[in-house]
Amino acid sequence: QKRSLLLLQYLNHPDLTIQSLNQIHETSGFAYATAIIITTLSIRLAIVLFIVSTQRNSSCKSYMKPEMDDTKQKIDRMAAEGDNTDCEHCLKSTIVIPSRD
Repeated sequence: QKRSLLLLQYLNHPDLTIQSLNQIHETSGFAYATAIIITTLSIRLAIVLFIVSTQRNSSCKSYMKPEMDDTKQKIDRMAAEGDNTDCEHCLKSTIVIPSRD
């Protein structure tokens, strides 16, 4: 418990932010205002890239969902009938993933 308290004190958000800005200011030679602007833009860029990536994955999953549901129904039906000969074929069938063009 004492160790976790020390870690929380070390990772205090405002202190960590100020230390990061001081580090950018000292290493780059920019003014504090420029360091703040660079940090803000970097964080916003990272967030936008993450959001775009998440939306692409979500769109791809929703596009593939009907075909995946059909394949799952085929596998479930064959498993219920006890017919495993075509089940391997269903598992090896390919799902077409749309290009991101």
